[in-house]
Amino acid sequence: MTAIVLLASVAILNSADQDHAMSLDDVVRANQAAIDGIRTLKIHVKEYQPDPKIRSSQIILATDYIYTFRDNEQRTTETNYLIPVTKSGDHLGIRDTYNGPTVLKSIVGYDPQNPPKLGETSYSRAQGEIGPSRTNETGLGMNTKGRLLIEALYAFHTWPLKDLVKSSTSARIFATPSTSSRKCYELSIQRKDPELDLLISVDPSLNFMIRREDMSVKISKLHTIKVAIEADRYQDCGDGVFIPLEVRTETTERGKTHKSYITNEIIICNKDLPSDAFEIKFPDWLTVVDDKGMVYIWGENDKPRKTFDSVDKYMQWYIPRHPDPSRALYKKDWSNSSWSIVIFNVVVVALITSIVIYRRRRMRQKI
Repeated sequence: MTAIVLLASVAILNSADQDHAMSLDDVVRANQAAIDGIRTLKIHVKEYQPDPKIRSSQIILATDYIYTFRDNEQRTTETNYLIPVTKSGDHLGIRDTYNGPTVLKSIVGYDPQNPPKLGETSYSRAQGEIGPSRTNETGLGMNTKGRLLIEALYAFHTWPLKDLVKSSTSARIFATPSTSSRKCYELSIQRKDPELDLLISVDPSLNFMIRREDMSVKISKLHTIKVAIEADRYQDCGDGVFIPLEVRTETTERGKTHKSYITNEIIICNKDLPSDAFEIKFPDWLTVVDDKGMVYIWGENDKPRKTFDSVDKYMQWYIPRHPDPSRALYKKDWSNSSWSIVIFNVVVVALITSIVIYRRRRMRQKI
């Protein structure tokens, strides 16, 4: 039976002698080993943000994330319940993404429990995407790995601590458990593009998981953004895996401070993975795009039933079958269609999702 660990009452494992024995590389390796111990995780994340008009907090985000990890493979299923279902039955708050060693595969707007109607003449915003794998992929929604302090948050990406240190302009141990007020290894890291200072607190009593991250981002000479993310409580999931149950974030910019916190309910941690844990199948008649500009209409045998080598050719097939007046202007001149129009018509939900996530990142994380 797992135990909830209160940081204030945890005995520190490292003595002063052990402080001197731990180098920066040792701390980074220990942190990576702890992260590698997370094989699979299902967690329910809720974010709360204080309303300046009232004293109590209100829920501004109610999202389920299902994370599945294995070596260099990762699958994330995200369900944002605050994004409504469209009239055509598309749940735009759902995204299922597999990011493997070579391939990324994703479905957006498709709820397998209550699927929208797909067909040759049906209109749906559900979309598929296939392409090469992406490093530091942020399709986990709101940089959740960073906000859970499983990885470090930097700009709009989350980074394993080892990669952040490796690519930094400067990295050193600023404080050890015997000198730190948090009884942590505090790592001072500097980066460029943008100019950024990080102070990351790695807690040896939590198997070297990140407990706090302080960021200072210099946008210009007169514009600096400061962000602090700290976990208050952890759950011991066994085998050296600790997952935070509450994480608080504080962002200060131009004299104004924005506070929020997330609470986490751990549903599954490190159970054996089924054989189809990383298998994403595109449903019949789903529109799928790839990184080369190809468009596919998927078939029931999990292979394309139609293939278009350009978006223009796809739209020429699509428009007559979907005589929506709002799309009539795009019938004029296919050869001069700009990519902005192409994206608007073909990857509608991807664009909408990107805008929503980008604006929320700008508003809430401001880095």
